[in-house]
Amino acid sequence: MDYHYKAVLFDLDGTLLNTLEDITDSMNQTLKHFNLGSIGIDDIRRLVGNGVRILAEGVLAQTHGGGLIDMNSFLAEYSVIYGRNNAVKTKPYDGIAELLGWLKTQGVYTGVLSNKPHETTLDVLQSYFPNHSFDFAAGQREGVPRKPDPAGAYEFCATLGLGADEVLFVGDSEVDLETGLNAGIDCVGVLWGFRDEGTLIKCRAKTLIKSPEELKKYFIRG
Repeated sequence: MDYHYKAVLFDLDGTLLNTLEDITDSMNQTLKHFNLGSIGIDDIRRLVGNGVRILAEGVLAQTHGGGLIDMNSFLAEYSVIYGRNNAVKTKPYDGIAELLGWLKTQGVYTGVLSNKPHETTLDVLQSYFPNHSFDFAAGQREGVPRKPDPAGAYEFCATLGLGADEVLFVGDSEVDLETGLNAGIDCVGVLWGFRDEGTLIKCRAKTLIKSPEELKKYFIRG
C-alpha cells in the first residue's frame, strides 16, 4: 500500500523516551521535601500523560497530601528537582534514534507534541537527540490547551503547511489516541510505552505497533 503521509507527530514520554524512572525519583524527592510518603513507579505509569499538574494532583491524592499542600509550591519544587534529574535514568527506546535518522533520509517531517512543560520538552530533546533536527517541538505552554485538545496538532499542520490527512500521530496513551481523533489525524499506538495493549484497544486504537521499525512501512513510497 502506498501511504500518503508526509509527516509524523510524536508524543514524547513513553513514545520516544522512557522517562518513567526519572519522573518517579523526582516526584518522590518532592514528596520527601514536603514530609509526605512515597509513590511507586507503577502508580506514576498510570498517572502520567496529562501534564504535570494532573500528575501532581494524582500523586498528592494517593499520598494523602491533597488539600494539605499548596499546589503551586509543590509544582515549583518538583520543577526544580526534575530539572536536575531529567537525564539521569531517562533513555530513548531501542530503535528510536535509528528511526529518526531513517525518516530524515526519506524527507519525512518530524515533530513532537508533549504535555510535559515546554522548556523541559526542548531540553530533553536536545539532550537525547542532539543530531536530529525536529521540524516542530512543543510542550505544554501558557494559552495553548494541552492534549487531547487538538490545538497543538493543528499548529503542527499549519507550521508545515500540511493537511491532517498527510500527518501520522504516534503515541503510547489514551491521551494521544484521543488527540489524533480530535484532530482528524490517523494515529498509531505503540506497545513499548506506559500503557498496555488492553488500555489502548479500549481507547479505539485501530493500529498498534510493537517496535519503531514497524513505523517505517507508513512512509515507504510504492
